Order: sequence, then structure tokens, then C-alpha cells
Amino acid sequence: RKLLEKLNIPYAPYKELKSEEDFNYSISNFGDAIIKTRRLGYDGKGQISVNQETNFDKNISSLFNQSIIEKKIPFEFEFSQVSCRDIFGNIIHFPLTRNIHENHILKHSYAPLNLSNDLEEHAKEITKKIISEFISKYPNVEHIEYDSISESATLDAHELMYGLRALPYYDFQNAKCIVSIGADFLGDWQGSNYDHDYVKGRIPNKNNGKASMSKHIQIESNMSITGSNADLRIPLSVSDQKLFLAHTRKDLQR
Repeated sequence: RKLLEKLNIPYAPYKELKSEEDFNYSISNFGDAIIKTRRLGYDGKGQISVNQETNFDKNISSLFNQSIIEKKIPFEFEFSQVSCRDIFGNIIHFPLTRNIHENHILKHSYAPLNLSNDLEEHAKEITKKIISEFISKYPNVEHIEYDSISESATLDAHELMYGLRALPYYDFQNAKCIVSIGADFLGDWQGSNYDHDYVKGRIPNKNNGKASMSKHIQIESNMSITGSNADLRIPLSVSDQKLFLAHTRKDLQR
């Protein structure tokens, strides 16, 4: 928050929580507010909603000197701006992403987000200010990331097909037929997190007097969590999976 203030970037009004006086001042001036821990707070963890009806107690006092109280502000939706800077000082901005939360936890992110040019340029300018200030203070900083299992091939394929280098999200609750080839999407495939939507599509729903649910066919070399939930599981070696994909592609092109 102090960095945003220094750079004249708008932020929600807040106050450091150091005493009962800070608490009383905040709820008197902010009304509805949120106590947030300054470290290790995410997915709703380390947050307490408070208002003028909230009684001060030991749970709040235990957060002294490690939290802030932030005023709740109305907004239409949340979006993210991801940017990076190369060793030559060039800053590249990725497409804006709209975030959807369920029960205070990020559930979906959609990109690209179509905003007015003014808002998009404003978001880029804010991010550029923060990066430039950070680099001026820590000029030798580098960010290096290693994945135990590379997803570069998936990124390359998505960029080749759709012109956007990104990992897609598959909304299985709207799928009538799921054919998965070597993808353990209920396990650890591409970060998983598909089980919630998958289960929704597997619950029989009656429509026009008929009950229906998604059909799931799993083609894989070894038994997986996803395969154990399939309606039809077809064991196939990795080499034969490639042949299967080649023949399927040929048939679809006809």
C-alpha cells in the first residue's frame, strides 16, 4: 500500500491495525471493512469481515502489528494484469484476465478481457510504474521458474492453433461427451482443478422428460484417477495413442 501511495496509484483506504484505537477508528470511518493479514493471506485465509456492529475481541487483538483494515469498495469485477520485463528493460504486457471467485476462492480466469482502450492502457501504465520502481530498488533481481513437467508443448500447440500462448481451461460441466487421451485431468494434468465442473456434468439432469449426463471415454496407457471414473476406459500404449490421434485427425478432416 505504501508503494502505491508513493507512486500516486489509487488504492482502497486502509489503516494499519496496531491497537484497539486503530480498530475503532477504522470501523467508524470505513463502515464495512476487511481485516487482512499482511503475509500468507490468500483464498479468503487471514481475512475477517467487520463493520460497526462488530465487537472487538481477542481474535482481533491477536492480529495486531501483522494486519491492516481495508475499506470495502464496490466494483463490477476483478481483473489481472500480468507483465514481464526483459534484461534490456522492455516491458511486455499479457492480455488482461477476468477473475471469477466462488466462496472467496479464485475459480476461473478468462482471457483476453475486452475493456475500453483507456482502461487497458491505464492498467498497463500502473503495472509499468510498479515494475520500474521495483527494479530501481532491486536492479539485480531475476525471476527464474522451472517446471518438473514441462507444458511448453501444450503452450506451443495452443499458440499455433489460436494465436495465443496460454494453457486453456476446459469447462467439463457443459460437455456432453468427453474423450480424454492420456490426460488425467482429475489428477495432476495441467494443474487439475477440473473435478468441480466435471462432477456437475456427471449428475443426471432431466430435460424434456429424459435424464441425461455427460459420457466419458478415457484412453490411456496406465490406470489413472480420471480413467477410474470413466464410462469407458480403453487401455492403449503411448505409441498407439499417437496412431489413434493421427487416424482421428484424418477422419475429422474428411
